[in-house]
Amino acid sequence: MRRFLTALVLGTALSVFTGQVWAQEGGSPPSPFQLTPGAMATMSDHHGGQSSFLKWVSGVEASGFINVGYAYNFQDSERSSNSVTPPAANPTGAETPFRVFDTFHNEFTVHQAILHLRKDANEDNLVGFELTPMLGKDTSLTQEANISFAGGTDVDILAANIQVYTPSDVPLLAGTTFTLGKFVRRAGAEVIESPYNDNVSRSLMSSFMIPYTHTGIFADRTIWAGDDDREILGAGFGVVNGWGQHNVGNAVGNGNFPTYLTSTRVSPCEGFTTTVNYLFGETIGSDMYRNLLDVVMSFKLLEDTTLLLNADWRGDEGASLKGVGPTSGFASSYAFAGVVRQDFEMIGSESKDSYLAVRGEFYDDEHGATLLGVVPTTSGTGALTELEIWSVTATLGWQPLASLLLRSEVRYDMANHKVYESGDSANQVTLGFDATYLF
Repeated sequence: MRRFLTALVLGTALSVFTGQVWAQEGGSPPSPFQLTPGAMATMSDHHGGQSSFLKWVSGVEASGFINVGYAYNFQDSERSSNSVTPPAANPTGAETPFRVFDTFHNEFTVHQAILHLRKDANEDNLVGFELTPMLGKDTSLTQEANISFAGGTDVDILAANIQVYTPSDVPLLAGTTFTLGKFVRRAGAEVIESPYNDNVSRSLMSSFMIPYTHTGIFADRTIWAGDDDREILGAGFGVVNGWGQHNVGNAVGNGNFPTYLTSTRVSPCEGFTTTVNYLFGETIGSDMYRNLLDVVMSFKLLEDTTLLLNADWRGDEGASLKGVGPTSGFASSYAFAGVVRQDFEMIGSESKDSYLAVRGEFYDDEHGATLLGVVPTTSGTGALTELEIWSVTATLGWQPLASLLLRSEVRYDMANHKVYESGDSANQVTLGFDATYLF
């Protein structure tokens, strides 16, 4: 099975990479490349005429990256019998508490190797697709809990969907794009693909509040566009198979659990966008429901300065409450995060190939339904009913070449209880480094 999957991924990559790679200017990850008309003409001449398959391939965009990182926890929190109770997505135990991607201490990790293939559906191409195979340790978080793709190996399909565009002559639905299959989450300011975030480590809200992927159908449409075709108002609605790790159904409680997604985008002027997402659905048991309200605001303060704000509130009806009398009730959590990014030129450079991003976050697990699942069992703090964590992260990024992104990061976390270093400390300091090859 592993050989088959490896051959499938490599074969797909080779079929696309026979085209020309377009490099982007330094300072941000390269944009997707595509097979150019010139390259297609060469292939057509060689094969004695352009086939319909080659015409189809000419519109396929491909991009990807390989991301390798190193993390160090100054609390030297080695995994042991006294370590934290890990999240379900990290069953082997977390050396760095309250992290889901950068959990390992003092070691290198191949986090993600991703190939992204896409052909957008639009007025000229009514049917498109998205396919994103993914390798690396981070697949343990994105794999479906009930499918266990590839037998629990470091292989996953992050996204696989069909896109259908409704042409302009269809009443009511004109201009709507329908996505059917598996797709990455719509909520949150941070994405699954590591180098496309400003920081190396993920925020707590991105890790514990928001599902990573969905499987179902999602309809999206631009409702109002300006004279320059810039979207001013857009909206989307979807129905998927449940929440988070259970988004492909579960044997408990009659199988699949529908979750409803709504998304509204408002961009009154260039450089300012607000997105409001709301999710509601049944979770893994009877009469257990979850709500998520997610607000993301993006500002371009100056030419090289941006501000990204994210606020989340999650409510769990019928959730198990930690350390209180009732075994179930209504549990709520909320969090706020903000990232300020400044782009600049490294000494000796002629372009803005570097940036400094500072993120601050506050997370309040009011009733223990989210973060308290990873509290050390030996903390000695007694029964906790609420956990608050403050976090400050500073990340320095440098892109000396269009295909190479280097980042270093220092992060400080502080809690209102001793929940770090197996319950001996209320704070932790970590360092993170990663390198990404982009293509």
